[in-house]
Amino acid sequence: EALRRGIGEDRILLACQGHYTGPEVAWADAARLGADIVHPNQPPHWENYLNQARVTQAQLFTHNIVWYSDPDTLLVGEAAPLNMVRIATTVVALPGQLTFFGDKLAQLPPSRMRLLQQALPVCNVRPLDLVPNPDLKPIWDLKICRPFASWDVVSLFNWNDQAGDIRFLFADLGLNQEKEYLVYDFWNRKFLGLQKGGMECRVDARANLLLALHENLGRPQLLSTDRHVSQGGIEWIDSAWNRERKELVCSFK
Repeated sequence: EALRRGIGEDRILLACQGHYTGPEVAWADAARLGADIVHPNQPPHWENYLNQARVTQAQLFTHNIVWYSDPDTLLVGEAAPLNMVRIATTVVALPGQLTFFGDKLAQLPPSRMRLLQQALPVCNVRPLDLVPNPDLKPIWDLKICRPFASWDVVSLFNWNDQAGDIRFLFADLGLNQEKEYLVYDFWNRKFLGLQKGGMECRVDARANLLLALHENLGRPQLLSTDRHVSQGGIEWIDSAWNRERKELVCSFK
């Protein structure tokens, strides 16, 4: 309490390590969720990335409600395979968690720096599930609703050491099972066509697919951007379809 008063109300108090069952919940604005993702002079390992995902999911229901979640630094350097750092980028950025960069930025190649760019700015995300999830889930769903469009950004995670198929029904995401949806694969920059009812996707080992799902409106639609993992959630500010002129106009910031 004294520390809170001392730093003032316009400062961020981050509890390290914080937990929603502890006394710090009354005073902290943010909380470090788990262990260090990496040790000094050591490359990150798969177990580090798994732990980052696990602690994120375990306390995600408190994020942006009780306090802001800090899952530790986002590491995307070449010491880890591309698929693994894409998972890390999704785990940190898709739920809109606190974002710190831990790589030596001047040494990152453009392809890895691009991942950091696609994690910023931090999205203002609040959880729908208000209960703990102790086990890693293969499907995470971010729902984005704007006056001009609504869409889902769905990450299909393969936490295993072998490639595998992940199947899901649109009804499981709260979508209309009878409608068709346009699906875009963010990482591979690929349109996956019209889908109805659900999907089954092959996902590489220790990798994820990041999909945008839009209800098919039967006219031209914007499906994705390459600016941010939310695929329009931070930069797409308006859209209008002119039926007479058959013109779609989208505005960005």
